[in-house]
Amino acid sequence: MDVLTSAEEVASSILKLCLKYPERLEVGRLRPAYGDTQAVTIRVDQEDAGKIGALRSVRIGLAMCRIRERVSIVKCYRCWTYGHMQRD
Repeated sequence: MDVLTSAEEVASSILKLCLKYPERLEVGRLRPAYGDTQAVTIRVDQEDAGKIGALRSVRIGLAMCRIRERVSIVKCYRCWTYGHMQRD
């Protein structure tokens, strides 16, 4: 995305993809990237994520933006194993 893109533009472009659960769309904070561009993380339902991921790119404003999957893994900071946190 270019540097002038807002979070509302991101949300409206993603909603145009006919999501099954549009109320579960969460747009994260826009953060700067290289070359006067921005990056953003969105959260959607698993069904919608598969649909969006299959597209590989989406038009936001005047730019074609690449879509990449981001997977977060829960890891304990005490025993360094996966699947739980220290407090659990």
